[in-house]
Amino acid sequence: MDGIWEFWQGMKHVFFNGTKGLQAPNIFKEEIKEGEGEPISLPSDSRIRNLHSVPNFRDLASASVNIRPGVVYRCACPYQSSSCDLAIIGEELKITHLLDLRTSYEWKEDKPSGVVQDATIWKSRRDSRGCVQLEQLSDSDADKDGFTIYRVSLQEWSIYTRAFVLRLPMHRAFPILLWLALAKVLGWKPPVHQVRSRVIAEANQEGLYGMYVTILGAFRPEIACALRVVLEAVKAKEPLALFCKLGKDRTGLLTMLILACCGISDEEIVADYIRSKHIPSLKQDPTLKKLKGFNAEVFSKAPATTLMAILQHLRLTYGSIPAYLRSCGFLTEEQNELAALLAVDACLIR
Repeated sequence: MDGIWEFWQGMKHVFFNGTKGLQAPNIFKEEIKEGEGEPISLPSDSRIRNLHSVPNFRDLASASVNIRPGVVYRCACPYQSSSCDLAIIGEELKITHLLDLRTSYEWKEDKPSGVVQDATIWKSRRDSRGCVQLEQLSDSDADKDGFTIYRVSLQEWSIYTRAFVLRLPMHRAFPILLWLALAKVLGWKPPVHQVRSRVIAEANQEGLYGMYVTILGAFRPEIACALRVVLEAVKAKEPLALFCKLGKDRTGLLTMLILACCGISDEEIVADYIRSKHIPSLKQDPTLKKLKGFNAEVFSKAPATTLMAILQHLRLTYGSIPAYLRSCGFLTEEQNELAALLAVDACLIR
């Protein structure tokens, strides 16, 4: 009976613009009793502490003594950095590559930025076979002296929404899929607001765990592409910073995979992830106006239980983290090479 009731609520929401959303479930019954742990002290800490316009900035080596410092960093979007902070990032930390995991919409909403204006920009493109290639933007000059920016979106709305809806239980996915199918067959204009609000209601119910599972499943080619960008930068001995909007979710997932590739323990990976709980609230993010009804309270958090569950999900679904990376197209040889270049004591992939 519960399924029938949820189905009716879903139908009412799409067809009649019902306003009662689904309640977010308590996915995890027990909270993990883990402290944040002390981040590893690094020579660059004093410089990083002087960054005031780039939140959530840190060296991946602060997660574990087994990661070589000064090679890969993570942060929130740095495009609006002050001139002082840019000097620290580019001149003192020697960062030359920026890996942007944000969507095309977020990119278009950006304010004008000298970082972007002076950069050589590459953008990932997924072809009809699902393969992802990097292409240099036509208006981007390869001879520019600024950063090299790689745009590899891990949450493009059209791909993400379709994948998210298809992994919902049928009685919850059917109202959305039915309306979209009817609109296509009959030539109707889909009620974008109603469908989007329904998807957002489902996203609120699924929470961070549902979002992470969807990203890891739907954007595997992009994840392999992003990891190759990291690998090539490390091979070239050119430091890289990876980021999304606030450096928590998409950045956290890619960081998780990089650290796991280097044999870093789950506890150290999770301890690094939950350090992002101190970033500014999503409520202050102006791009959320597009996502009316989005529960910022749910998605502002960085709970240890969520990332632990994601690591468990990957192992149960794919057999291991290396097997998941292979399913993305990031080969064992590439995983070994990244581990050898990043790890102080390289742990080869078994």
